[in-house]
Amino acid sequence: MPLNFFNIKNNINSEDSFTLLETLIAMTILSLIVTVIFIFFTQAVTFTGRIRTFTRENKDLIVLEKSLRYAVSQIRIPFWIDVTVKTGEKNTITIPWWKGKKDSYLKITGDDEGLKITSPEDHELFHGFNIISYTLLKDKDKRTVGITMILKSPRNSELLFQCAFGSIGKDVFTERVQ
Repeated sequence: MPLNFFNIKNNINSEDSFTLLETLIAMTILSLIVTVIFIFFTQAVTFTGRIRTFTRENKDLIVLEKSLRYAVSQIRIPFWIDVTVKTGEKNTITIPWWKGKKDSYLKITGDDEGLKITSPEDHELFHGFNIISYTLLKDKDKRTVGITMILKSPRNSELLFQCAFGSIGKDVFTERVQ
Protein backbone atom coordinates (compact mmCIF):
# COMPACT_ATOMS: atom_id res chain seq x y z
CA MET A 1 0.00 0.00 0.00
CA PRO A 2 1.62 3.27 -1.06
CA LEU A 3 2.12 5.94 1.58
CA ASN A 4 0.03 9.02 1.26
CA PHE A 5 1.83 11.95 2.90
CA PHE A 6 -1.16 14.15 2.45
CA ASN A 7 -3.42 11.93 4.47
CA ILE A 8 -1.70 12.25 7.88
CA LYS A 9 -4.54 10.71 9.86
CA ASN A 10 -4.22 7.40 8.07
CA ASN A 11 -0.42 7.31 8.62
CA ILE A 12 -0.62 8.09 12.34
CA ASN A 13 -3.27 5.50 13.06
CA SER A 14 -1.47 2.84 11.02
CA GLU A 15 -0.74 -0.43 12.82
CA ASP A 16 2.71 -0.69 11.10
CA SER A 17 4.36 2.28 12.86
CA PHE A 18 6.31 2.40 16.18
CA THR A 19 4.93 4.08 19.24
CA LEU A 20 6.86 6.82 21.00
CA LEU A 21 7.62 4.48 23.92
CA GLU A 22 9.07 1.80 21.61
CA THR A 23 11.25 4.41 19.90
CA LEU A 24 12.57 5.73 23.23
CA ILE A 25 13.39 2.20 24.45
CA ALA A 26 15.22 1.45 21.18
CA MET A 27 17.21 4.70 21.45
CA THR A 28 18.14 3.93 25.09
CA ILE A 29 19.36 0.44 24.19
CA LEU A 30 21.30 1.82 21.22
CA SER A 31 22.94 4.53 23.38
CA LEU A 32 23.98 1.92 25.97
CA ILE A 33 25.56 -0.25 23.28
CA VAL A 34 27.40 2.73 21.76
CA THR A 35 28.63 3.77 25.24
CA VAL A 36 30.01 0.28 25.94
CA ILE A 37 31.73 0.19 22.54
CA PHE A 38 33.20 3.67 23.13
CA ILE A 39 34.55 2.67 26.56
CA PHE A 40 36.05 -0.51 25.09
CA PHE A 41 37.88 1.37 22.32
CA THR A 42 39.06 4.10 24.72
CA GLN A 43 40.58 1.49 27.02
CA ALA A 44 42.11 -0.33 24.04
CA VAL A 45 43.84 2.87 22.87
CA THR A 46 45.11 3.59 26.41
CA PHE A 47 46.37 0.02 26.82
CA THR A 48 48.09 0.15 23.42
CA GLY A 49 49.90 3.34 24.48
CA ARG A 50 51.06 1.70 27.70
CA ILE A 51 52.31 -1.34 25.80
CA ARG A 52 54.27 0.91 23.40
CA THR A 53 55.88 2.72 26.34
CA PHE A 54 56.68 -0.56 28.11
CA THR A 55 58.13 -2.03 24.90
CA ARG A 56 60.29 1.06 24.32
CA GLU A 57 61.61 0.91 27.91
CA ASN A 58 62.35 -2.81 27.61
CA LYS A 59 64.16 -2.21 24.33
CA ASP A 60 66.33 0.41 26.05
CA LEU A 61 67.08 -2.07 28.85
CA ILE A 62 68.03 -4.79 26.37
CA VAL A 63 70.37 -2.44 24.49
CA LEU A 64 71.89 -1.23 27.79
CA GLU A 65 72.47 -4.77 29.02
CA LYS A 66 74.01 -5.84 25.72
CA SER A 67 76.31 -2.80 25.69
CA LEU A 68 77.37 -3.30 29.33
CA ARG A 69 78.02 -7.00 28.86
CA TYR A 70 80.05 -6.39 25.70
CA ALA A 71 82.07 -3.53 27.22
CA VAL A 72 82.85 -5.39 30.45
CA SER A 73 83.64 -8.63 28.59
CA GLN A 74 86.41 -6.78 26.75
CA ILE A 75 88.30 -6.34 30.03
CA ARG A 76 91.16 -8.85 29.84
CA ILE A 77 92.98 -8.79 33.16
CA PRO A 78 95.94 -11.16 33.49
CA PHE A 79 95.14 -13.66 36.24
CA TRP A 80 98.27 -12.81 38.23
CA ILE A 81 97.27 -9.14 38.60
CA ASP A 82 94.80 -7.85 41.18
CA VAL A 83 92.96 -5.05 39.40
CA THR A 84 92.36 -1.68 40.99
CA VAL A 85 89.16 -0.05 39.83
CA LYS A 86 89.33 3.72 40.05
CA THR A 87 86.40 5.65 41.45
CA GLY A 88 87.80 9.18 41.70
CA GLU A 89 84.73 10.96 40.36
CA LYS A 90 81.24 10.55 41.77
CA ASN A 91 79.29 7.77 40.03
CA THR A 92 82.27 6.84 37.84
CA ILE A 93 83.93 3.46 37.44
CA THR A 94 87.23 3.22 35.54
CA ILE A 95 88.51 -0.29 34.81
CA PRO A 96 91.95 -0.91 33.23
CA TRP A 97 93.01 -3.65 30.84
CA TRP A 98 90.56 -2.92 28.01
CA LYS A 99 91.26 -5.67 25.46
CA GLY A 100 94.32 -6.74 27.46
CA LYS A 101 96.12 -3.38 27.33
CA LYS A 102 97.21 -2.06 30.72
CA ASP A 103 96.85 1.62 29.82
CA SER A 104 93.53 1.21 28.03
CA TYR A 105 90.42 1.89 30.15
CA LEU A 106 86.70 1.26 30.23
CA LYS A 107 84.87 4.12 31.93
CA ILE A 108 81.25 3.91 33.11
CA THR A 109 79.78 7.20 34.34
CA GLY A 110 76.35 8.05 35.67
CA ASP A 111 75.25 11.68 35.80
CA ASP A 112 72.23 13.89 35.14
CA GLU A 113 72.54 13.26 31.41
CA GLY A 114 72.42 9.47 31.77
CA LEU A 115 74.71 6.44 31.89
CA LYS A 116 77.81 6.75 29.69
CA ILE A 117 79.88 3.77 28.65
CA THR A 118 83.20 4.98 27.24
CA SER A 119 85.89 2.73 25.80
CA PRO A 120 88.81 3.51 23.50
CA GLU A 121 86.62 2.33 20.61
CA ASP A 122 83.18 3.66 21.42
CA HIS A 123 81.03 6.02 23.48
CA GLU A 124 77.40 5.26 24.32
CA LEU A 125 74.87 7.28 26.31
CA PHE A 126 71.72 5.85 27.90
CA HIS A 127 69.38 8.64 28.98
CA GLY A 128 67.65 8.37 32.33
CA PHE A 129 69.89 5.66 33.83
CA ASN A 130 72.33 6.27 36.69
CA ILE A 131 74.68 4.29 38.93
CA ILE A 132 73.50 3.70 42.49
CA SER A 133 76.34 1.40 43.58
CA TYR A 134 78.75 -1.22 42.37
CA THR A 135 80.87 -4.01 43.78
CA LEU A 136 83.66 -6.07 42.32
CA LEU A 137 83.03 -9.76 41.88
CA LYS A 138 85.78 -12.07 43.13
CA ASP A 139 86.35 -15.75 42.59
CA LYS A 140 87.34 -18.21 45.32
CA ASP A 141 91.00 -17.21 44.89
CA LYS A 142 90.08 -13.53 45.50
CA ARG A 143 90.78 -12.52 41.89
CA THR A 144 88.55 -9.85 40.39
CA VAL A 145 86.36 -11.57 37.80
CA GLY A 146 83.64 -9.04 37.10
CA ILE A 147 81.45 -6.30 38.38
CA THR A 148 77.97 -5.96 39.84
CA MET A 149 76.20 -2.66 39.33
CA ILE A 150 72.92 -1.44 40.70
CA LEU A 151 71.47 1.13 38.33
CA LYS A 152 68.51 3.46 38.62
CA SER A 153 66.20 3.28 35.62
CA PRO A 154 64.15 6.18 34.18
CA ARG A 155 61.16 4.82 36.14
CA ASN A 156 63.24 4.98 39.36
CA SER A 157 63.39 1.23 39.76
CA GLU A 158 66.64 -0.47 40.70
CA LEU A 159 68.26 -2.79 38.17
CA LEU A 160 70.98 -5.32 39.01
CA PHE A 161 73.60 -6.11 36.38
CA GLN A 162 76.33 -8.70 36.84
CA CYS A 163 78.96 -8.81 34.13
CA ALA A 164 82.06 -11.02 33.92
CA PHE A 165 85.38 -9.80 32.61
CA GLY A 166 86.43 -11.45 29.36
CA SER A 167 89.62 -13.08 30.62
CA ILE A 168 87.72 -15.17 33.13
CA GLY A 169 84.96 -16.33 30.82
CA LYS A 170 82.50 -17.28 33.58
CA ASP A 171 79.06 -15.98 34.41
CA VAL A 172 79.01 -17.81 37.75
CA PHE A 173 80.23 -15.81 40.71
CA THR A 174 81.07 -17.27 44.04
CA GLU A 175 81.30 -14.19 46.18
CA ARG A 176 80.50 -10.46 46.28
CA VAL A 177 83.18 -8.31 47.91
CA GLN A 178 82.24 -4.90 49.35
